[in-house]
Amino acid sequence: MVDDGPAPIEAFAAPPGRVDLSELDPAATPIGPRSRSAARNAVTALSERLSGLQARLLAQGSSGNPRRVLLILQGMDTCGKDGVIKHVLGGLNPVGLRVMGTALREAADRTAELAAAGLPVLVLYGEHDDAWPPDIQAEMAGRLAARVAVIPGAAHSPAVENPAATAQALLDFWLSS
Repeated sequence: MVDDGPAPIEAFAAPPGRVDLSELDPAATPIGPRSRSAARNAVTALSERLSGLQARLLAQGSSGNPRRVLLILQGMDTCGKDGVIKHVLGGLNPVGLRVMGTALREAADRTAELAAAGLPVLVLYGEHDDAWPPDIQAEMAGRLAARVAVIPGAAHSPAVENPAATAQALLDFWLSS
């Protein structure tokens, strides 16, 4: 059995009373396996399980089941996305991953359908988004006649990179809609 430590809610909850930040270790890893070997074992077990689930999903797809899985790894630079891709997803069948990538590239633009729905729309993005360029998002917002919120200091993950500005933009939109 792997010692995963405390649950995330316990690991990241602030203790009651004053908190002295100088007493906290910025290099601490309060959740997850407690050793490299435990981490390797957990990744191996997870990879085997994911591989089996992927095989089932591919089999269901070949029989006409429309279910698909879209995995979005979103986080700031150096948060570990590359490690997840290498160590966890590396054990999956690349055919299934390639098909998913093809489906994303070939997905139909449904902006006109959303615009026709007559609902209030907000297009929110980071000013430095390097995954979905801001000029393309601004153009889409124009086609939607949408309100636009450009989050300063953020790239592709504004809710992580500038959560206060993101929350304020969402609140402003919801309260005015």
